[in-house]
Amino acid sequence: MKLSETFYRALDLALTAHRYQKRRKWDNYACHLIEVALLLMNLGSDIPEYVIWAALLHDSIEDGYITVDTLVAAFGQETADLVVEVTDDPRLTRKEQKQHQIDSFASKTYWGKVLKLADRYSNACGHTGKSERTEKYTLHTLALLDAADKWCKSVQGHEMKYKYVFVLTDMIRANLK
Repeated sequence: MKLSETFYRALDLALTAHRYQKRRKWDNYACHLIEVALLLMNLGSDIPEYVIWAALLHDSIEDGYITVDTLVAAFGQETADLVVEVTDDPRLTRKEQKQHQIDSFASKTYWGKVLKLADRYSNACGHTGKSERTEKYTLHTLALLDAADKWCKSVQGHEMKYKYVFVLTDMIRANLK
């Protein structure tokens, strides 16, 4: 895949928005954003480019203090809508946000589901070792996978049309073992 100028602008904004954030698995939080984008790029060439831009920017509203208007102006409505779709509601408690992720999975757009699962895969890879935090994260991930499984059953017979949801749920399960 040839990377566009817009890809590099999305990468630059993501790096700027998260420049002071650190992550346990990586020193720089932006590595997580790049990992999610690379995962999607490697899954298939038919993933729209705006989904890759949204992967780089998926935490920019809740963590990077970037506005929806900024995303619309720089990357278009589709990208901004997708970022908003996977952004946790700041008015909810962390526990409520986690439950909302599960409850709202089926109503997300297809690319919203794909991006949420790619993000989850990257995050799950960062939770290693035995700790209460890792155990809670694993339980939430399993609940999210249950929601994904229910949705997958509702689209049986259309596996190729929705292949990336199926592939990502299998990848996450394999990582949890």
